[in-house]
Amino acid sequence: MEGIVAKRADSAYHQYRSPDWLKVKCLKQQEFVIGGYSKPEGARVGFGALLVGYYDNGDLIYAGKVGTGFTSQTLRELTAELKKRQIDKSPFKNAPRGYKGRGVTWVKPELVGEVEFSEWTSDGRLRQPSFQGLREDKPAKEVVREMPKPQAKTRKTKARRPDQREGEAPAEPKTRAKRRSNKPATVRQRSIGSSKKTAAGETTIAGVRVTNPGRVLYPEDGFTKQDLAEYYERVADWILPYVIKRPLTLVRCPEGHTGECFFQKHITGTLPNTLHGVPIKEKGQEVDYIAINDTAGLVSLVQMGTLELHPWPAREDNVERPDYLVFDLDPGEGTTWKDVIRGANEMRELLESVGFTTFLRTSGGKGLHIVVPIDRRTTWEDFKQFAKSIADKMTREAPDRYIATMSKAKRHGKIFIDYLRNQRGATAIASYSTRRRQGAAVATPIAWDELTARTRPDMFNIKNLPKRLDKLKKDPWADFFSVRQSITAKTQAAFE
Repeated sequence: MEGIVAKRADSAYHQYRSPDWLKVKCLKQQEFVIGGYSKPEGARVGFGALLVGYYDNGDLIYAGKVGTGFTSQTLRELTAELKKRQIDKSPFKNAPRGYKGRGVTWVKPELVGEVEFSEWTSDGRLRQPSFQGLREDKPAKEVVREMPKPQAKTRKTKARRPDQREGEAPAEPKTRAKRRSNKPATVRQRSIGSSKKTAAGETTIAGVRVTNPGRVLYPEDGFTKQDLAEYYERVADWILPYVIKRPLTLVRCPEGHTGECFFQKHITGTLPNTLHGVPIKEKGQEVDYIAINDTAGLVSLVQMGTLELHPWPAREDNVERPDYLVFDLDPGEGTTWKDVIRGANEMRELLESVGFTTFLRTSGGKGLHIVVPIDRRTTWEDFKQFAKSIADKMTREAPDRYIATMSKAKRHGKIFIDYLRNQRGATAIASYSTRRRQGAAVATPIAWDELTARTRPDMFNIKNLPKRLDKLKKDPWADFFSVRQSITAKTQAAFE
C-alpha cells in the first residue's frame, strides 16, 4: 500500500491540511541506469533532470526522469561525468515522447544511480523519484526492474486471553445482536470538489474521465491531478467568463511542474468533444487554436496535463478586435514589494486620469497585473501602440524606477512594465488559473483596497482560494464586463 495516514488522537477532523495529520509514505528504492538529461531551468545549474531506465532482455527501458534529490555539489560533479559520455541518439528502446528538440542530451548508459520513489505508475514510470547517489559498485547491464516477492504464508494462531491456561482451548468470542461491518468508512479529507471513481482506478469529474488521478503534479505540496481537476470544477463559475470562447495557449506539464513542460496553442491530432478549434490566420495560413465552452472543457485541459491557461485578449467571434489590456509589473532584483505596490497605484492613477477603470490581479508569480477592459473597436496595431505609450510615459516620468524594455541586464532596481502582452498572438495568465510554480499558486483578482504590504503575488493557491471565494461578499471584478471605455485619439494623445 502507499503508506499510512495518522491523526493526533485529540484533534478534530478538519477538511484541510494540518500539522495534526501526518502522511507516512512507504517508499521504494532501486538502481537505475542514466541514459540522458534535460537542460536546467531558472537558477538551476548543470542539468534539469536525469532520464533513467533499466535493462530487460538486453534493451534499456525508459522508466522516467529524476529531478529532485540533488545538492549543488552533486549537480556539478554529475554534470562533469555526464558530459564525458554524450552521444547523438537515445539509448532507450522506448525513447520518451516529446523530448525531441527540447534540450535533452543523451549519454552512454554507463552510470548507475540509486533512486528512491513512491511507486510504479500503470504505464511503467516512476512516481515522485528522488536521486540518492551514484552506485559505482554495480555494472549498468545488471540493473533490472526489481519486483517484490510475495510474502510467505504463515499459519494463523489464536491469541490466548490473559486468564487462559496453557493447553486450554480459547473461549469463543461473544456475539452481539448486530455486528459492525469490517469495511472502513472512506472519507476524502482533501477533496475540494465532487468526483466519481471508476472500477479502473480512474475518476470522473464534471463528466470527464480523468486518468491517473493520483499523479502528483506539485510534489512539494502533494497536490495531485485529481486535486487540480476538482479545484477547477469548484471555481468554474469564477474562471469560465475569462477563458471560454477565447483562443488559448496552454502550458502543459503531464508529469507535474518539476517535469518537462511545453506550450501548446495549435490543435495537433484529435481532441475530446469538450474542446473545439478556433480558426486563425497565422503566417499566411489558417491554423486552429484550442478553445473551451464549459466546465467539462476545463477538466479536459487538466486531463491533458495543463497547469496554466493563457487566453487571448479577444473572443473567438472576432479575434481581430481585442477587449482588454494587461500590464504585468515584473520586479527586477533590488526592488521591494513596496516598490511594486507604488508602481501599481501610479499606473492606476495614470489610467484613471483619462477616465479608464482598472482592475487588479495577483500574478501567482512575482508581480501584479493591471487589467483594463476595452470596447472591441480597436485594431491590434493601435491596441499595442496605446499600451506602449502608457509604459513609455511611466518610464519617462520615473526612469530610475521603471523600465519598458525586455533587457534583464538593465532591470536591476527597477520594475519592468511588460506591455508586450497586448499584441496579436500574445497572451497573459487567466484570472483563477494555476501557475506552473511550487505551491500551485493561482492568479487571483483582488480589489484595489486589498493591496497592502501584507499582500503577496503568490498568496492564493488551489487550497485557500476556494475558501476566499466562499467568504467574499462581492466579486472584486463584478463590473469587469459591464465597463464601457474605448481607446480614442484623445486618450492616445494624453500619453504621448
